[in-house]
Amino acid sequence: MSTRRDALFDRLSTSPGEATLPTKRVEASILDGCVRLGPHEPTLWALALAGLLLDIGLTAYGLSLGLTELNPVARDLMAAYSPLGAMVLLKSVALIVGGLGWLIVPRVARAVVPACLAVPWWTAVIINATLILSVV
Repeated sequence: MSTRRDALFDRLSTSPGEATLPTKRVEASILDGCVRLGPHEPTLWALALAGLLLDIGLTAYGLSLGLTELNPVARDLMAAYSPLGAMVLLKSVALIVGGLGWLIVPRVARAVVPACLAVPWWTAVIINATLILSVV
């Protein structure tokens, strides 16, 4: 009985007569390695995404109170587009780069990727919350 993974590798295999290296077994282990999460990674990714959402929300709220964006790149994008659009664009780029990095780094070090995303976003959340509380 054929699996989805076998079907994927059949589509990726070379034409008849050509060498088919790496073998399906090696390809399967590579694919399995790409999609498995470590024991703490789901929590770290959840923390990163929560920080992302809170950063966007608190930044938008702070801007509505009259606070200004300190990041010059974000500030210029907000002026050129909308504040929400600029924040979503910047966070999307960060997530894409982080996701690609997660695929590239060795499996034992993958937990570093969501942690590296979470730390600056939670730092921004703390700064934003402090600034908002000082204004309100």
